[in-house]
Amino acid sequence: RCKSKRELKGTMTRWHHLLSTALLLALATAATPTQASATGANQHRHQESIQYSHTFHHSKSSTLIDLVVSDARRKEFSTDIGGEIILEVDVSSSRLDDESILILVERLVSTLRDDVKSRGNLKNGTINVKLGLGMNRMSPVGASKLFEWFMGVRDQNTTMLATISSAVLSNSNEVEKDDATTVEAGQIETINSLQSNTTASASVIPVKETVNITVEEVDLSFMNFSGHGLQLLNSVRKLFEGGRIQTQNGVMMRLIPRVIKMENSGVGPAFCRSIGRGILNSAETDAFVNRPRSLHLGGNCAIGDAGTVALAAALRLGTPPNKYTKDALIDELDLSSCNVGDAGAEALALALAFNPYCLALLDLSNNQVTDEGAKALGRALVEASRVKFSRGDESALVLKELVLDNNSALGDEGANALAKAVACGAIRSISIRSCSVRAEGAAAFGKAIISLTSNKKHRGFVSIDLSGNQFGTIKPRKKKGAAYSATLIRDKASSHIGFIGKSIQSRLKGAGVSMGITAESDDDEENVMSGLIDSPEEAETENLIESSTRCGARSFAGEILNDGDDERKGKLRKDVVFRNEETDDIISNVRIGMRQCCLDSGAIDALSAAIIGARKVLVDLSIDVSMNPDLDSAVENALLGVNGAKLLSKLADRHLNALELLQHSRKRAELAAAAAASRVHTEIGFGSAFDDYDYDYDTC
Repeated sequence: RCKSKRELKGTMTRWHHLLSTALLLALATAATPTQASATGANQHRHQESIQYSHTFHHSKSSTLIDLVVSDARRKEFSTDIGGEIILEVDVSSSRLDDESILILVERLVSTLRDDVKSRGNLKNGTINVKLGLGMNRMSPVGASKLFEWFMGVRDQNTTMLATISSAVLSNSNEVEKDDATTVEAGQIETINSLQSNTTASASVIPVKETVNITVEEVDLSFMNFSGHGLQLLNSVRKLFEGGRIQTQNGVMMRLIPRVIKMENSGVGPAFCRSIGRGILNSAETDAFVNRPRSLHLGGNCAIGDAGTVALAAALRLGTPPNKYTKDALIDELDLSSCNVGDAGAEALALALAFNPYCLALLDLSNNQVTDEGAKALGRALVEASRVKFSRGDESALVLKELVLDNNSALGDEGANALAKAVACGAIRSISIRSCSVRAEGAAAFGKAIISLTSNKKHRGFVSIDLSGNQFGTIKPRKKKGAAYSATLIRDKASSHIGFIGKSIQSRLKGAGVSMGITAESDDDEENVMSGLIDSPEEAETENLIESSTRCGARSFAGEILNDGDDERKGKLRKDVVFRNEETDDIISNVRIGMRQCCLDSGAIDALSAAIIGARKVLVDLSIDVSMNPDLDSAVENALLGVNGAKLLSKLADRHLNALELLQHSRKRAELAAAAAASRVHTEIGFGSAFDDYDYDYDTC
């Protein structure tokens, strides 16, 4: 309805501003985190985030620091009584040096402290801070200073105060002068209080008191700390010795991180020995409560067996202040891709057997652990569960989770030992993905699931991940080689020879000459010869027997269905409580991972029958078979227990029919063997009747 182009242009400009404002408001609303819907302790828990990772466009690091602090100041940390806030601050890969990282952490904590003090809205609440500082320019000296700052130790000759003051003053154009004065005064008070706390005696705030600010996690991964000196070793030792909960302006702060991540950071055995000394020292003091509880050192190949043995020695000898406490010395120990072999695994096994409360989660994936190391871990877990029972502990659980993925030399022997640990309830979750476990190892885990139901103390949720092991009979597809590889040359030669043979055969056939049955390769010749000798029924029976003996999924299902001999069946099911469909409820939930295991349709049928058979012994079994060839989503969901009861029953019936055919074939084979033995015995007896050793034909 505009009367002129000028009026139309003005109208479009106004609409553009309105739409831009609406878009910004929508983005701001979407970026504002919502309160998580949970029950119980997590009812008032929600999450905030400050994301400035991969920030390279700022000319000065102080600009990035000001942005992070201003964002933290604008956050509304208001929650109900007993609430919990998780604040994630990610400044990874932002080219921050030692001084910038220290300033950032100190100003952030000071801002949160002032916010809690001024608003008073966290009387019984906690702010858990997660710091993502990885992939920056921090040196070993900077890491040691950061650890000392967490401990409340500060060098009096540091220039931190002047740097912070200049950073705050340089930002005076963006914030009001009163706010800058408050921040600067807060920094002075923080440093003075920290320096005064260094001379105070160590004390721990009682657990009943509420800690308002907690540094939950610090990520220092992907930075080069190799060649670390004595300063870093001493600081990390003091960090794991633990410290006190600091109180500033009535705000209690636990600044020692609970989780330390230093993956791919170049640390070695000396670093692990310092951590071990700190763990031993913390067990002798009251500072055990306030120290790091999770250690992630994955990707540090220099650690090896030497560093693992040092950590294991500390875990073996270190005990919490209360000897019978259920708190672990280390909740999580991640040594993945650290070049750990059997020596390191055996050292950790000794620590678990001697001190069942030393670990809760152990990750040894992508290492060189073989069957020997796995057997040591399995025996140690069984022994540790016995030690816990001897101490009066009603729970046999030793490890919540054990990860041994991608240890290519770990096979059936190690899997058998680990399955015994699962059977006795010593471990709740185990992952052996992409190893060398085959049918025997899979059968051991099937037997362990049945054994879990024989004891009420072992019941609960169990997770066993066997993905990536070639259980099925389908051969995995392999990529072709290079342009001049031996595989490619052999394939081309075979194809050319086959083409020449077919050409000659066609010409001779035209001339009236027959070459009989031919084969293009040795494999085809074996197939042709087997087809001439065996009947189709015998060939099908042999294939079924061969697949049942080699397939890990069928072996796993066979142990649950217990389709073996009667004597073994009686021994295995002697103490098992069977389910009454009307009155009994499921007592164990077991989840099995068999992704990318080369499973065929017969293996899927066997697993379906195992799921139905497990319900008869009060086990709710679900199996993840995704990433296997030629499987549709309906079958995958049915095995996971999602809307597929009829399909599951159909697949199980097909497997039971195959089992009947297999048993019938075995009986026929037994009868044929007995008949052959009787025939041989008869021929031997018939031949002996004509033997006359008394008559000498030469004398005639």
